[in-house]
Amino acid sequence: MAVRGPQPGSSANLNGRDRTRAVLAGTGEVVFAPLAWSRLPQFVHASVPGEFWLDTGVTQRLLTDAGDVCAADALAVPLLPGLRAGAATAPAGPVGNSDEVAGLPEVLATTALIGRLAAAGTTGQIAELPTLGQLAGLLPGATAEDTEDALSDLARACLEAGADAIAVRGADHSDVASTVDAVAALADYYGAPALGVDGQRGWAARESVPVGLLGQTGDWPALARGLILTGGDITSWWTPAKTRAVLRQRGEAG
Repeated sequence: MAVRGPQPGSSANLNGRDRTRAVLAGTGEVVFAPLAWSRLPQFVHASVPGEFWLDTGVTQRLLTDAGDVCAADALAVPLLPGLRAGAATAPAGPVGNSDEVAGLPEVLATTALIGRLAAAGTTGQIAELPTLGQLAGLLPGATAEDTEDALSDLARACLEAGADAIAVRGADHSDVASTVDAVAALADYYGAPALGVDGQRGWAARESVPVGLLGQTGDWPALARGLILTGGDITSWWTPAKTRAVLRQRGEAG
């Protein structure tokens, strides 16, 4: 089945957020939700040094520009960018108490970003949570229950800010899968899917929505309906010109 953009008479007149919500509700076609973050300023040719995500207004403009380049229906926003594998800056922490995680400056900034994007209403938002293993490193000495409480606080914060879905991304499948399982019930309560990405495949808890993964080779997954996520961060994979070339191949994928 070919992977194509919105077709006339179906979702052609909807914006990215509308299309994302339709897919999540089981009535849409295919939406593209890339991760474009680690080299976001360089990707859109902006000069913003250091932890750009702490400036919500600047990050909104950068991410919106990147979304335009990628023809993105939804945008991924990592809640704790410093905990991501390969992050350019050192991880935040350690944190003394699990209750403090949701109040960290980067979490406040990224949840505010999700809120601004939701208010703009043009693209969907997928909030990316750290894995339980990453959070455990941020909370030395915390019990497993405390770590799960911190995860729930993060999920609640982004969902209340307006995220349409939450995702967990990491290289360790077991860590990602256990984190998705831990947060799935809370996501259900908010009517949002919990997604997992381990770099090799993507999935949704309880298979609530079909998920395909676009890898660095640029081979589009064959989906008739669902979400296409990226296996990694496209700003570390491709230039804008290469990204556009990959997008041109989307309608030819089969």
